[in-house]
Amino acid sequence: MVLNSDKTLIEPFSRYTIYLFLIGIPAYSLFYISDYLAYHKFALQIFFVRASVTLFLFILLYLAKRVQLKYMWAIAFAAVLSTSTSITAICMITGEGFNSLYYMGIIQVIVASTLLIQLMFKEYVALLVLVNFQYFFLLRFLPYAPVNLVRNATALFFTSIISLIIHVLINSLIAENNDLQDFLPICMYCKKVKNESGNWDKMEAYFEANTTIMFSQGLCPECLEEYKAGINSETAEQHACRKNSEVEP
Repeated sequence: MVLNSDKTLIEPFSRYTIYLFLIGIPAYSLFYISDYLAYHKFALQIFFVRASVTLFLFILLYLAKRVQLKYMWAIAFAAVLSTSTSITAICMITGEGFNSLYYMGIIQVIVASTLLIQLMFKEYVALLVLVNFQYFFLLRFLPYAPVNLVRNATALFFTSIISLIIHVLINSLIAENNDLQDFLPICMYCKKVKNESGNWDKMEAYFEANTTIMFSQGLCPECLEEYKAGINSETAEQHACRKNSEVEP
């Protein structure tokens, strides 16, 4: 396995996660049954929302297996925000706004994001803020009972905090697991590193190609002393040779 500085960023679309996505996307679509039973009058509009987001999620899943690791956060953001915004849209279509029990759907999206994607801490906080912001910003234009607003805000706030804690714990376990499993093949003699292609690269070239690390040249104190000693010795030899050449007739 090649060492990658983005490995701590996200590894969301592993085989395990893809299986969960393949289960989660149809499950999201099947919620249309409850939509139809609860809001038969708006069945067509809600179906359009569910179908559009389902198609979009499959497109994202297709892209997730083909884009570079450093762009995975964008795929994760798009998946979570599109799903949560669709739930907000359903609340707007029905006209119930904060009075609708569909705020539970936002909770499910937040929990799913915790289990399915592993973003860096700041990025996950930003994602939670965006999910909650779009919900409260869009629905504030509809009439609502204050008690329902307080209920929804309280539930989403505590869900976000708990999800954030769980997300940090999961990332810590993943990082610890990577530290235990990742081995970097290195030549014990020349210190070259073996890459995924089986070729041996200089250590500096390997890390610059696979991480964001840039190397700078310098000397440690011990090598500096050896370097100075070598220069002094070389200078002394050159001086001796020059003196001998002057003495010779």
